[in-house]
Amino acid sequence: MLVLSQGKAAPKLFPPKDDEVHGIKITPQMGPDQKVLSWHTVATRFSFAELNLTFSRLLDRVIVNRTGLDGAFDFTLDFTPDEERPNPLDAANIISALRDQLGLTVKAERGPADYLVIDHVEKVAAGN
Repeated sequence: MLVLSQGKAAPKLFPPKDDEVHGIKITPQMGPDQKVLSWHTVATRFSFAELNLTFSRLLDRVIVNRTGLDGAFDFTLDFTPDEERPNPLDAANIISALRDQLGLTVKAERGPADYLVIDHVEKVAAGN
């Protein structure tokens, strides 16, 4: 699992504006040759639970919030590929962005994590 905590400096998270709605928008930033240079991400009214769900899917790891921060925040992230990691959503790029751009500490730890197991499913016939 990955654990998010606050870094030495205050995280670069901002309180949402009153008229904002919850959402995340990921936009490619194109170069002059129409090649994607980076992916610009703008999140509005995003909680740590939502951030963890979004990025845990991409990282295929459980993310635990130990920042001590609750509520919703606005933030921006840029995911920039390089020769070593051409996929902008590579795990190392995501972890670097969380650390460098948001000021969060990201550490891998072993420990218990909650998860849901579905061990049986039945199809029920619809009634008339």
